[in-house]
Amino acid sequence: MMTFRAKHDNNVQPGLSATSFVIASPFARQAMTRSPECGYTFLNEDWLGDDWWESASKTGMISIGNHSWDHVHPVVPSVVLSSEIRGSFHEVATYADANAQIRDASAFISKKTNGLSVPLFAFPYGHYNDYLIKVYLPNHIDEHGLAAAFSADGRYVTNQDDLWCLPRFICGLHWKSPEGLIGILKG
Repeated sequence: MMTFRAKHDNNVQPGLSATSFVIASPFARQAMTRSPECGYTFLNEDWLGDDWWESASKTGMISIGNHSWDHVHPVVPSVVLSSEIRGSFHEVATYADANAQIRDASAFISKKTNGLSVPLFAFPYGHYNDYLIKVYLPNHIDEHGLAAAFSADGRYVTNQDDLWCLPRFICGLHWKSPEGLIGILKG
């Protein structure tokens, strides 16, 4: 069981926080933990659990955001997607599929964090499509409750970026060490 015990000290890192984008489905997280392909099998099975989300949110250092219902991950035996195609979030291209992957995940994560989750979404694999960024996300805010969505484009945000497809830097992809992160932060 993972617990989060850090105390936020505004004098050390004022205004600095991180967002952990989490997969809502406990079933999907368990499948990923058990699969050798995902690289989590050496960890305790609870490592991808959700018991730490609320306490992490309360610290002010880590926010919990939405990373979809099941990531349409290939190791998940059954994903909530009409096509059942796994490994590509590009396939989420209907209202029903978007609700299942995004709205339902937001509701679950909000409940698990006691309403402390942030209204942010990170596209699994960084995959997005025109339906999601031009139709579903901007036109159904009252349903999914999100304020912005992020791709996996490792670059800085500009004034020209779409609120529903903002770039983000990802640990492990765009930086692999504290020095790498410091380099990104310094620009």
